Amino acid sequence: MLNNNNDDNNSQKMTKFMRNFEGNAERLKKYSELLLLGNEASPVSYMNREGLRRICITLTTKCNLECVWCHRNETRFNNYLEKEMPFEMFQSIIQGLKDFKWLHIGGLGEPLMYKNIFQAIKEARQSIPNVKITTNSTLLTKGNCNKLVDSGLTYLEASIDGFDNITNKKMRGVSEDKLIENLHYLSDNSNLPIQINIVISNVNYESLFEAVDRLKDVRNIVLLHTIPLFMTKHMQSLGIGEITTEQHSALLLHWKKRISALNLKMNVWPDIYETQLDPVITMKRRHNQCFTVYEDPFINVFGYLSPCGRLQEMCLDNVLELGFDGAWNGPKMLSWRKQQLRGNYTKLCELECHMRNTCKV
Repeated sequence: MLNNNNDDNNSQKMTKFMRNFEGNAERLKKYSELLLLGNEASPVSYMNREGLRRICITLTTKCNLECVWCHRNETRFNNYLEKEMPFEMFQSIIQGLKDFKWLHIGGLGEPLMYKNIFQAIKEARQSIPNVKITTNSTLLTKGNCNKLVDSGLTYLEASIDGFDNITNKKMRGVSEDKLIENLHYLSDNSNLPIQINIVISNVNYESLFEAVDRLKDVRNIVLLHTIPLFMTKHMQSLGIGEITTEQHSALLLHWKKRISALNLKMNVWPDIYETQLDPVITMKRRHNQCFTVYEDPFINVFGYLSPCGRLQEMCLDNVLELGFDGAWNGPKMLSWRKQQLRGNYTKLCELECHMRNTCKV
């Protein structure tokens, strides 16, 4: 006899899973190639610019906080911190990025510490329709909020990791009260959509259940995005670890109930079923393939493509020298992807993304 409950459950999982590819046949094609062909797949990312998720650029690696789980704490970043991309370099790079739908300004620094951030956003909007930043929200003063709106920013991601008046200050060095106050002002004086990014771990998990109630009056919040902890040696040394899928689902279910009870327009990402079947995470953990290097280009503060945002100190192909398209499938990037197709992953990939080094020497 068929297990109808299990069938329904899997059907809902796959429905949620497939929405990751809606309107993006290019993404689905490359994903299917890696899934079906494995190490025989092509190392070339043939998705057109509209098919890629976004283009991410780091303008600064300066920051005014010392968050416990930030990668800045890793010694490998010692020569990468306290840097800024020259504005002229950014201008040259952005001119070659037309046809991308999204530019994400983020990385290991606080974008609002970049002295030309408002000009950079204005410049980017000339070529790319959607520009977003990820900020720790401490510098969202009234003046900066107004300047962000005037610059043409189309989306803002704000990072908050605790909602009990204790945890966020412990994890990020600042009380969430001030951050929420800043977001209130931005929301009350603009229509700029706001996404809240929330790292989840075993040390801040309990504090997150109050998130919806603490944020309910910030009317522009459209999404609560939970980010699983990426393990590092620093995390291990502090005894900080991951939560279970069951815990993650319980938190999301609680949030959805509170959102419904308060009649809010917030969404959650991933949704409950997507905690069990996310395209990028599922590809890594079930098939030992990294999809990020095929769909999510990251330009570091020096103007080089990096394998991903967690390895942004690595300089592969130079975007200014080769142009974006030449660098995206440049010799160093292709070599990196070929090694991964062979199962040859770095220690960092093994630690942070649960990849398994299966390369036979």
